Formats: sequence, structure tokens, C-alpha cells
Amino acid sequence: MQVDYAGHEAVYRRLRSQAGRAGWDDAQGLARDLDILDEIMRWSAFPREGRVLELGCGAGNIALYLAARGYVVHGVDISRTAIDWAREHAAAGPVSASFEVGNVIDGEGLHDAAFDLVLDGHCLHCIIGEDRARFFGTARRVLAPGGVLCVRTMCNALPPAMASRVGYDPDTGVCSRDGVATRYVGAANALVREVMDAGFELLQMEVRRAPDGATDDSDELILLASRPA
Repeated sequence: MQVDYAGHEAVYRRLRSQAGRAGWDDAQGLARDLDILDEIMRWSAFPREGRVLELGCGAGNIALYLAARGYVVHGVDISRTAIDWAREHAAAGPVSASFEVGNVIDGEGLHDAAFDLVLDGHCLHCIIGEDRARFFGTARRVLAPGGVLCVRTMCNALPPAMASRVGYDPDTGVCSRDGVATRYVGAANALVREVMDAGFELLQMEVRRAPDGATDDSDELILLASRPA
């Protein structure tokens, strides 16, 4: 099945043209996302300081949120519009982070063992097929020994209305539109195994269930895993 990662550029152009929009999510969605991030940051395995790489940083909201809490943050995204937006946010605020356009699958230009934390910026579920192993390989390569990978990804079967809208195939976990794969939403236990098979050691995890009755929301796997020292 075909993929079109570069198609995120058109989405970011559309979102950036919307008045009052700060990124991929609307204001309510971003606030909820940051609340969840606050909870994760209180987990015992979450690094309390250090160098952070966000893969799929989008408009930089999470990266700058972490920078405001003392982390040194670098964000990478395939969309130039997203990176321009992130740099604009950084220039307007009291804290800064660095951002670059790049391929999160291969991580070209990212140095080995350069980061203490690699954060999946809701990017992993956009990576399809064999590219996922390369994504995890990049994350492992750029982490310092003992460094932590934080995964936040859609998981488990989607609600019927959402499944229909996004072209979800429950047999493969792939969402597609016009023959182009757009998401992979696997079972939580399969996703955990995928991380461990990539050479990480599981530290902590949680599956956050979609709200009861939700028709346009999925379960989310939150996972911390380490690169063995």
C-alpha cells in the first residue's frame, strides 16, 4: 500500500490559514494533550532533565512546553509549514527550542546518542509498514544509553463512526484513503511487543481508554521504554 507522508504539508498549510489556530489540534485539544503530558511527566521513569528530541513536532507546542520546564528541545517534522510555524511560536515566546525539517524515519543529520529523551509527537501512528522498524531504529540510535523513548499512539479498534470516516481495516489496523495508507492503529499489546522487538526495555505503560460513547476518539497507548545502557 502506498504512503504519502509529505501530504502533511498540505494539511499544515490549511490549518495555519485558520484564524486562532495554534497547531494540529484546536485550543481545547491542545489543552487536553498538555494535561496528559503533565501526568506522564510525573511518571517515575520520565527523565527530569536533559536533551529532548520530538519526532513529528508539528507547530512546536509540546516542544516549547517542555523547554519552559527546563529541557533542551529539538523538534523535527516533515512539513516545512509546520516547522516555520514552530519557529514563529518560539520567536514569540519567553523560551526557545530548535526546529528543523527532516525525515523522522531515517533521522538524517541527527547524531548518535545525542538525546536523553525521544518523544513521539503523535507521529508513530502515521508511520506505516516496514518504515516503523526504521523509525524505532532511529529513535534507538539517537538515544544515549539509558535514554528513554516516550510513545503516544492510537491503539485498539476504532469506534464504528470513526472507523468508517478514516477507512479503518480491523484486520490490518491500517486506515487508508484512495489507496493511500494514513494511519496504523494496532492492538495495544502488539504495539508494546513492537517496541520491545526494536531493542527497548519497557519501563511504564498505560492504555487510556476513549471516553464512553465517544464516536471520534480512540484509545491511546502511552509507553516509556529505555535504550539499554
